[in-house]
Amino acid sequence: MAVEFRVLGPVEVHHPGHPIDIGHARQRAVLAILVAEANRAVAVDQLAARVWGDDPPRRARETVYSYLSRLRSALAPFPEVAIERRSGGYVLNADPDSIDLHRFRRLAAEARREPDGPQALALFASAGDAWRSAAFEDMDVPWLNSVATALDTERLGVELDGVDAALRLGRPGEVLPRLGTRAEEHPLDERIAAQLMLALYLSGRQSDALDQFRRTRDALVDQLGTEPGPRLRELQQRILAADPTLTPEPRERSNSAARAMPVPQQLPPMPPRFTGRTAELDVLDAAAVADGALVVITGPGGIGKTWLTLQWAHHNTDRFGDGQLYVNLRGFDPAGEPARIELVLRSILTALGVDAAAMPADTDALAGLYRSLVVDKRMLIFLDNARDAAQVEPLLPGSRHCVTLVTSRVDLAALATSHGAQRMMLSPLDTGDAYDVLAAQLGARRAAAEPAALRELLDCCDGLPLALGILAARAATHPDFPLSALAAELRDEDNRLDTLDAGELSASLRGVFDGSRAALGGRAAVVFDLLGLCGGADIGVPGTASLTALPPASARRTLRELETAHLIEQPEPGRFRMHNLTRLYAAERGAELDATLRFVAAERQCDFYLHSACSANQNLLPDRGTITLEPPATGCVPLEVDAESASDWFDREYPNILEAQRFAAKRGWDSRVWRLAWAISGYQWARWLNADAEVCLRQGLDAASRLGDDHATMLMHRHIGQVQARLSHEAEAAYHLAHSAELADRLGSAQQRIHAHAALASHRENLGDLEGAREHAAQVRDLARVCGDHRWEARALNTIGWLAARAGDHEIARMECQTALELHNMHGDPDSGFEIHNSLGHIAQLCGDPDAAVEHFQQAVDITRRIGDQNELGRNLTGLGEALGSSKQFTLARRALQEARTIYSALHRSDKVSALTNKLGALESQVRQGIPGSTPPLSWHRANP
Repeated sequence: MAVEFRVLGPVEVHHPGHPIDIGHARQRAVLAILVAEANRAVAVDQLAARVWGDDPPRRARETVYSYLSRLRSALAPFPEVAIERRSGGYVLNADPDSIDLHRFRRLAAEARREPDGPQALALFASAGDAWRSAAFEDMDVPWLNSVATALDTERLGVELDGVDAALRLGRPGEVLPRLGTRAEEHPLDERIAAQLMLALYLSGRQSDALDQFRRTRDALVDQLGTEPGPRLRELQQRILAADPTLTPEPRERSNSAARAMPVPQQLPPMPPRFTGRTAELDVLDAAAVADGALVVITGPGGIGKTWLTLQWAHHNTDRFGDGQLYVNLRGFDPAGEPARIELVLRSILTALGVDAAAMPADTDALAGLYRSLVVDKRMLIFLDNARDAAQVEPLLPGSRHCVTLVTSRVDLAALATSHGAQRMMLSPLDTGDAYDVLAAQLGARRAAAEPAALRELLDCCDGLPLALGILAARAATHPDFPLSALAAELRDEDNRLDTLDAGELSASLRGVFDGSRAALGGRAAVVFDLLGLCGGADIGVPGTASLTALPPASARRTLRELETAHLIEQPEPGRFRMHNLTRLYAAERGAELDATLRFVAAERQCDFYLHSACSANQNLLPDRGTITLEPPATGCVPLEVDAESASDWFDREYPNILEAQRFAAKRGWDSRVWRLAWAISGYQWARWLNADAEVCLRQGLDAASRLGDDHATMLMHRHIGQVQARLSHEAEAAYHLAHSAELADRLGSAQQRIHAHAALASHRENLGDLEGAREHAAQVRDLARVCGDHRWEARALNTIGWLAARAGDHEIARMECQTALELHNMHGDPDSGFEIHNSLGHIAQLCGDPDAAVEHFQQAVDITRRIGDQNELGRNLTGLGEALGSSKQFTLARRALQEARTIYSALHRSDKVSALTNKLGALESQVRQGIPGSTPPLSWHRANP
């Protein structure tokens, strides 16, 4: 006799004469999972997830491998069973009849095939005998617990099917005792109540049957507030009338379930002119290669899930000789409710040849009959457009020969955790595939005739297959119209969704998005609409929390809900963005929100970026000073951005801050406009974003002027002047810097006069007026001494020294810069002082001391690398490379100059890139010829580096 596996009770393995030791609880849980999935491969990661749930140990995979090894050893003496490793994981190879669970299902299926046959009652009884107690009774593993719950339902369904068979055969006495117990356990189950009423009536106890109806009705009214259903009420009336048809009579019966089952071919037509998605089809091939596979294809509405699945299904029909079932579950149908499971099951059973009269009334019984009919069939089941896992689970076949494909706009993670589903998420088409799709539908000649218009159509659709299909349909309506006319319609974002509407819900992007949004919870829908008000490229959790006035944890959960619904995506941890067309739809919905709600949300968002950017700016470039801020709007919680993360924070949020300033300018929030310009100016200066800075600062200057705020006007003039100097717009630079200095004098602020003269010193140096630059630097020094501002005094001394070096007075230059360094070291901070080290490095280089130059430049590099100022880092790496070359450290010199060139290339500074390319060429020549010596710096202009 073979080894016997028992899981319908405590998990045990027996061989005739003795039990087999299968180890401790966790190891037995691994075996129990393999037994439940007998003859089907289970991946190691899946085993670990099922055993430990969301809290796996650190080395979960290794632990599972050790359990499997011990289990294989325990079963090694028995050749009729084995745990084998396959490409898809590990599989328990065993005769299904040696497993009580699978024997139970086989017996139940055989009984249900001919429920009125002579063997039916015996088969139902044998199926029930397979149970010893609750399934997996000694296990406390979440996945096994969920399977056990489902098995309890399955067991009850089989038992009640057996009761139906006994009652149809006129044998109520055999089922009455158990029915009484079941009615007490399930007082609200109308199927059990109906069976008990009929059994009592057939036993001659009409009064007791009517009493049972009253008890059931009272329970339903008291606990659910509802009356019994029509079937139970009808049975009561038939019992009251002593309906003779209630009593079974011996007769020949036509059992529709026992007839030869038809071969359904329900797949919708293959998609016309399907193009692309070759990688996804390969993934689907690999995922659905095994019998019994369950594959879930997810993605946003309009991404092409159904077409991809149909394409694969039609090319694999030969694998499924017993037919293909297709069900549209209408999970996101904007015109109606999701499909009801009972009706879906009845539709499937009809396709499988079951007469309506032979179908049980209970949904669980319908599902059981469906699984019984397909248990040995090789079929494809395509469940399209599922709303959630609960809608899918009753339709899973439970057969090791069927392959089930599910499409949904949500992740359906429960199918992966509870049923081992493999998931595949579809992304928008890449440019090449999108072109092929559109060209295939337009025709190659028409596509080639207007390449510019075609590119614009592709850009507006952003890889969304439904949008491409709608455009192709519209173009086909007017084959003589130029594509440029359609592109012109799409160009207007306000009307783009109207253009992408073919007049039917299934061919309208707005209709598709309506269906996805309608499936959201109330809070998630409002958050989605509010995100539509944001014009930035993406958003983080803190920004969302301030926009929506939600606690960060709630904001994160809501963003996750939107991500699960594929209305947003998370391209990197903690950052969320929308597809361009989804964003347009969200903006439409956001515009329909209450005006007050929109206003306060916009205030919170602006204030989040303003206050957070001010914090980051102050830590990125402390020398730029601070500005006063009004308290943020209620519900806004800005970030405190420290020096270490300021540069990275600006890198992520820069587009959002620009958008916040544009939005504030549009709303006339002038105090926010100029403050946002100031807050972002330090980052723009460090990243050489001069064109952006000019636009932002001019908006800030206009806002400050409208407010009549001299302090703000002074700041805007100064920063515009510095940017104009960088752009070599000398006249404009002089104009703005002069106005800034005049306002600083008028305001009487020594600190602002320091900033004004420092800016003027830089400008005069750019113009080559070294003496004028020195006069302004001296005023900075004197003002700083009066204020006791040692940092600015050190900077002024360094500027004076640098100017002396430029004039050729190296000794005075070294003395001034060395004094500046000593003053800085006494009073400065570790994130400043790089300019002094840069000056001393150049002076040492000019005086023929390359080793000292290397030391100073290295310190300057370390500081600028730490604070993230890319422009200054490039400048200091250049100096370091020159000094290293002079000291014959050619490999290190090459590395420093190459990194500087890479940085300047990223900053789009072609002049520096060209100069560094020449410098590297000269270095290589120097290496080849063995020529010592040094070369002068690339640029003497420090004010405009």
